[in-house]
Amino acid sequence: MVIKEPRKFVTTDQGHADVLNIPITTLYENDQELAAQVESIKSDPAANGVASKEALDAHAVNTELHVTAAKQAIWDSAQANAELYTRNNAAPKAHTHPASDLPSASTQARGITKLNNSVSSSATDEAATANAVKQAYDEATAAKQLGNERKADVVAALVAIGVAASTSDTWTQLISKMAGVIRATGNATVAQVLAGATFSNATGNGRTGMMPNRSAENHHQPAKQSAVWAGDLTFLMPPDGYYTGDSWVCTPTPDLKPENLLVGKNVMGVAGSYVPNEVLTLSGLTGKDGTTNGANLDTWITNVPSNRLTVISSASGITLNTITSQYTDNYALSTIMLRDAAGRDIWIQSTSSVGSNVNNYLYVVQIIIDPINRRYRSFYYTQIDRTIQSTAWTAFASDFNASSMQLVHRALVRGTDSYKGRATAYYPESTWTFKF
Repeated sequence: MVIKEPRKFVTTDQGHADVLNIPITTLYENDQELAAQVESIKSDPAANGVASKEALDAHAVNTELHVTAAKQAIWDSAQANAELYTRNNAAPKAHTHPASDLPSASTQARGITKLNNSVSSSATDEAATANAVKQAYDEATAAKQLGNERKADVVAALVAIGVAASTSDTWTQLISKMAGVIRATGNATVAQVLAGATFSNATGNGRTGMMPNRSAENHHQPAKQSAVWAGDLTFLMPPDGYYTGDSWVCTPTPDLKPENLLVGKNVMGVAGSYVPNEVLTLSGLTGKDGTTNGANLDTWITNVPSNRLTVISSASGITLNTITSQYTDNYALSTIMLRDAAGRDIWIQSTSSVGSNVNNYLYVVQIIIDPINRRYRSFYYTQIDRTIQSTAWTAFASDFNASSMQLVHRALVRGTDSYKGRATAYYPESTWTFKF
């Protein structure tokens, strides 16, 4: 660093200028002296009583103890005094003592003791040898192993009778569980106890029953077997299992129906309605004169059983007659129909008159209704052709219910005048109905 000399004040009044110039000169001289000292320290720090950076770094890594001479003298004096005391008072490494100088060991004090090789001694002032300790250890290990084995046997026995136990249980816990065991004495078997229920007997605990709960399965349990003593009793054998008082044991009886039983007979509460070879006679006239325009007049002829053949026969023929009046829009219909409980009709035979002053006759000689095979047919002749003709067997409609049927005559007349016509069915006294 270069120290520049400051400029001095120069004025016409030099006296006042020197008041400032003298301090400036002094400061400049001081700066020069300081600069010279700095350069001297840089070139030779040691000569100027200053440690160099290299000396400071070397001192920082030096691990030797640095003390003053006075401190070192104190330490040396202490070491000499310790060595002198040791020489004058400490016992040598190799020395002996008489036995009377050494105290005996006891349970209350330390001292010398005698070694003892016995594993059964009860002395309190002797010490066991390693051999004695080894013998005791082996005995203890064997006893522990035997205890573990017996514990496992106890646990297995408890588990076998349904008591939860583990070898991790303490003996206190196992003894408590053994004390709580009540030995069962019953003789019930799994087949005699309801399925899912647990029980104990003389052979074990925690057994599960296997008897089926039939009432839970079905309140109408099918019988395993059935038998009938004719004229006496009916027997039903229930499947093995448990039943409540609300359960029934049943067997299929599809043919046990009133129509299959004779009238006057009762089987298991079913009253018979079957009348064998029923023969009825029909006679008289059914139908109407046309006083109510367009209204049907249906007249019951007979019931038709669902399990028997019904035959209606007339030697001269049931007469179906229709008559119209003078007007061309007059219409008359006379028909015999088979009707089920739902009101569905099957037209078996009919005749009709259309127009003015028309008079038609149809003579039905025989009607056969076969509900078992769901079919019917008829025999007839007309007023023009007296030759008896027949219809082919005709099947019932698929939705026709043959379990409850009746034979019906329908009369219908309509037209513009007050007397619209006539529609009738006449049954001669020789008309018979057979049901067999």
